[in-house]
Amino acid sequence: MTNSPKYLTKEELERIRGDHFDEVIMLGVKGMNIHLVSSCEDPIDTCSILEHAADENFRRLFPHAYGNEYVH
Repeated sequence: MTNSPKYLTKEELERIRGDHFDEVIMLGVKGMNIHLVSSCEDPIDTCSILEHAADENFRRLFPHAYGNEYVH
């Protein structure tokens, strides 16, 4: 038995997107490797969504640090 990741086909990704979400972005991490799967056709859209999510979650985790001159 292998522990190889199961990669989604484009059809599987489209099914997940169509049933529940407007777009789907998934990250897979193994060791030092990060794999990104996105249903966004434009890479800029993927980057914008990830930037928004990171900023939103940072505000939730560290509300006291936001607005600090050292936080970007």
